[in-house]
Amino acid sequence: MTPQLSAALAGAVRSNPEALKGLMFALQAPSGVQQNPWEQALWMLVADFLSAAVPILPFVFLPIPQARLVSAVVTTGLLIILGVGRARIARRDPIRTVIETVSVGVAAALAGVAISVLIDRGFGG
Repeated sequence: MTPQLSAALAGAVRSNPEALKGLMFALQAPSGVQQNPWEQALWMLVADFLSAAVPILPFVFLPIPQARLVSAVVTTGLLIILGVGRARIARRDPIRTVIETVSVGVAAALAGVAISVLIDRGFGG
């Protein structure tokens, strides 16, 4: 945040307890409670590992053809749930937000495949 924005925000909430409560609610921090950045970072690490494991776990337990289908279906389902959650939080159109979320997920998957193919061809000979 720029110093000007920070000063404007501080001025807006300095003498207005309701505005300060609203800001703290928006930041999801209870009033008067300090959040530990290490704790937040560790929770983020756990969440990242779990979310990264979702598309991989079917390949551990199933044959490759079935694992591909299960991985795609489960990952798409979770992206849809994420899109609905994003829409509810932001009070946006759910259909558009779900389409955006799934599109970003599919684009990331295609980018991962493209990069792996390039690396394989570049180093595989």
